[in-house]
Amino acid sequence: MKKFKRKVQPAGYRILIEADFQEEVTDSGIIIKRNEIEKRSETRTGIIVAVGPTAWKAYDKGPDWQPWAKVGDKVYFNPYACKFLDVGEDHPLVMVNDDDVQGIIVEEEEISG
Repeated sequence: MKKFKRKVQPAGYRILIEADFQEEVTDSGIIIKRNEIEKRSETRTGIIVAVGPTAWKAYDKGPDWQPWAKVGDKVYFNPYACKFLDVGEDHPLVMVNDDDVQGIIVEEEEISG
């Protein structure tokens, strides 16, 4: 089977996100695969890596209106509304519609626990 490394540019109103999926390990040392974590989650985070040419254009509210997220922003998105892409990268890439970006993470601090 041939393998390819692909570069993807979102079309239309879609957003390409590098998802922050990580394996979880139970107390007994069992590794839970990524797809099981995805099934149990209602919201995921990731970094926007590309934005389609018409993303957020339908929401235009005047000359001072700006899209609410941009490339480089860390965001929450709905994992049930995304399409996982196999582009030959080590990190998972997902494609979501612009209205599936649910929020921007403006500050993040690691806490011990």
